[in-house]
Amino acid sequence: EAIEREIYNIWNEPGSDSMRLIFQRAHQALSEGRLAVAIEHLDDLVHLAPDFAEGWNARATAHFLAGNYQRSLHDIARTLEREPRHFGALSGRGMVYLALGRHRLALSSFRESLKVHPHLEGPRRLVRKLEQRLGHST
Repeated sequence: EAIEREIYNIWNEPGSDSMRLIFQRAHQALSEGRLAVAIEHLDDLVHLAPDFAEGWNARATAHFLAGNYQRSLHDIARTLEREPRHFGALSGRGMVYLALGRHRLALSSFRESLKVHPHLEGPRRLVRKLEQRLGHST
């Protein structure tokens, strides 16, 4: 848990005060359920700091919550281009695929997230559930 927190602390550092402020405003809007506002802030952030993987990941989350699944998948891909071991993005991709009813792709994404972070309980539980549903365990 301590290592996971440290990883998130590193990922959540956009590198400048102005980017940090935009990121904080986006998170505040997300926590208040103001998805359109959060997406606007995150649009600005990924435009101004395109190498900041967590900006893309946060926007992917906002798009997912807004039901914009294809946009979420796009932003997850941008996240993974910048940080291939982003277990949150890998797990999030699984959630998008679940929402789309693409269970085999969801299972693959959850398994990938567990290769990077084997202690993620949510993906572990979903892997078991999907394996049962799909009738296999490998």
